[in-house]
Amino acid sequence: AKAWTEVSAALGIDQNLSDGLISRGILLTDFEWNWPAGETDYRRALELNPNFAAAQGFLGYALALDGQCDRAIEHFTEALSRSPNDPQNILFMTGLGHAHYQAGRFGEAIRHTQDVLHQRPEYIGAHRQLCASMAQAGRMEEARASLARLKEVQPNVSLAWIEGNLPLTSEAMKR
Repeated sequence: AKAWTEVSAALGIDQNLSDGLISRGILLTDFEWNWPAGETDYRRALELNPNFAAAQGFLGYALALDGQCDRAIEHFTEALSRSPNDPQNILFMTGLGHAHYQAGRFGEAIRHTQDVLHQRPEYIGAHRQLCASMAQAGRMEEARASLARLKEVQPNVSLAWIEGNLPLTSEAMKR
């Protein structure tokens, strides 16, 4: 509730505040699971600042979560190229893997997610993504090993936790 209050106050002062639009887009996408509304805010931030790498990357997430995987990959790739040394690129690298996963390209999802874990071995979201990607690719021994590692870094993980906490499209959850 406090985040909404702060973002609303900032945008009330200046509705053309790119960072405010990104913040509201994140709240819409990650907490309301309203990808079209988040997409609108990210696109508006890009209109205001066409070189805003974070806006490109977060737009990629909104598109991936909405099942527009190839468009999402374009935006993740653009975000990574616009700001190659940005610390939040780990999110967009993970997003590349997520978009490939949602598109059913599990080998590519594995490759991108392993790249993330090479850079940030403790990144829990990447462990969840790698485990699911390995299983979907039929690499069951590696999936089991990945699940064991995931349970080390996130002991409370379960399918019920995933269904209740991750904003996945119904197509992805059917897999």
